[in-house]
Amino acid sequence: MPTYSPTGRAFAALAALFTVIGLSRHVSWHAHTLDMAYYARLVWGLGHGDPSQPVIDAPHLLGLHFEPILLPFAALSRLGLPATPLLLCVQALAGAAAIFPAHALARRHLPAHALPVALCVFLVPAFGRNLDFDFHPNTLAVWPLLAFVNALDAGRTRAAALWFALALTCREDVGLQGAAAALLFPGLGLRARLAFAGAGLLWFGAYAALIQPAFAHGHPRSSLAQHFGMLGVPVDAGLPALLAGLAAQPGAVMRHLATLDRLLYLPALLATTALLPLRAPRLLGGALPIIGVNLLSGFDGVRDLDSHYLTAATPFLYAAAVVGAGTLPEAPRAARRLAWVFALAFVLCARPWPWTRLRALFPDADTAAARAAAAQIPPDAPLVAPSEILAHLAERPRVYHRWFAPDDPTLWRITPEWVVVPATARDRRGDGAAAP
Repeated sequence: MPTYSPTGRAFAALAALFTVIGLSRHVSWHAHTLDMAYYARLVWGLGHGDPSQPVIDAPHLLGLHFEPILLPFAALSRLGLPATPLLLCVQALAGAAAIFPAHALARRHLPAHALPVALCVFLVPAFGRNLDFDFHPNTLAVWPLLAFVNALDAGRTRAAALWFALALTCREDVGLQGAAAALLFPGLGLRARLAFAGAGLLWFGAYAALIQPAFAHGHPRSSLAQHFGMLGVPVDAGLPALLAGLAAQPGAVMRHLATLDRLLYLPALLATTALLPLRAPRLLGGALPIIGVNLLSGFDGVRDLDSHYLTAATPFLYAAAVVGAGTLPEAPRAARRLAWVFALAFVLCARPWPWTRLRALFPDADTAAARAAAAQIPPDAPLVAPSEILAHLAERPRVYHRWFAPDDPTLWRITPEWVVVPATARDRRGDGAAAP
C-alpha cells in the first residue's frame, strides 16, 4: 500500500475538514455572507457572457477587481456545475495546500517542531476563519503567496517566479504585495529584486491606471466609496483619482490615521504572532500594502483581526513569525510559544467563537423558513434578497442584495423575515413597497 508523508496526511485531513464545514454551512443555509453570493453570481455571469455584477448593482466586474483565476470556474459553471459548491470545494483544497510551503519553511527554521508550527498558519484568524463558510480569491492566494515566500527563503528564484505568477491571477493588488516583498526580502539579488518588483507594479499599475478607470462606476455604495468616501476624495473615476486626492491633502489623511483603533491595529496584529515578526521584519514586506489599505479604509470591520481584508497578509505574518522564532537561542521553546499564541489569537479573534459556529453546520427552523421562501421564487425570476439566502439564488441574470436593489416593481423580493413579495403583488400596489 502507498505511504503518505505526515504533511500529505495533514493536507488530506484539512481539505476534508474545510470542505465538509463549508458545504455543511451552505446546505444548512447558514453561511450568511454577501461575498459568497457576489462571487457565485460573478462566476455564473462570466460563464454566460454577462460581465455585470447586479448583486451590488455594478455595470461591469472589471470596475471592481481583476481576478482571472475565476475564469476556469466560469467555464465549469457554463457546463452546469453549481457555482457556490464549486468555489467552496476549490477554496478548501487551495487553503489546505498552504500546509506544504508552511511546513517547508518551518522545517528550515524550526525543524524540531516543523509540522505543529506549519499547522499554525491555519490559526491565523484572517485565514482560518475565512475557510469555513465564505469565498474570496485572496484566500486562494495564500497558498501561492506562501510558496513564493518559501521559495525566496530557499534561494529558488525560478520557483518563486512561478508561484508569484499564479498568485497574481488571484487579484490585482497581489502585485503590490509581491513588489513590496521583493524590495524588502533579505538576501535577494538585485536583478531578482527588481524583476519581481517590476512585474508586480506593472500588474497592479496596468489595472489601476488603464482598466479599472474605464469600467469604474459611480454608485454611492460602490466598494471605493464605502472604503474611502469619508476622506472626501473623488472615488468615481477609479484608483488614480483616489490616490491623487489622498496626495493632495496629507494633513487630512494624517488626522484620519490618528484614531485609536488605527494606532492599535499594527500592535494588535503583531501580538497575534507573539511579536516574533519583529525579529524578521523584512519578511513583512508583502503584508504592508494590505495593512496600509486597511488603515486608510473607513469600512466597518475592515480592521478586525479575522477580517477577509487581512487574509492575503497571512503568508508574510506567518513567515516572519517562523523565521523570527528560528533566530532565538531557544528556538524549540519559541516554537511552542508561537503555537500557543496562534491558538489563543484564533479563539479570541475569530468571531463568532468556534463553539457558536458549530451550530451553523446543522439545519434548524431558520433553514426551513429560508428554503420555503426560496422555493416560491420562479426560476430565473429577477429578485432581491438578504445575505442569508442570496448565494442560493445568485445564478440568474438579475439578482440584487437588498442594500443595492433598484426601485423596480418587477423584482421579486424576500425580506429578512423570509416574507416573499411577488412582483405581481408589487405591481398591483403600484408603489414599489416591500411589504406584502
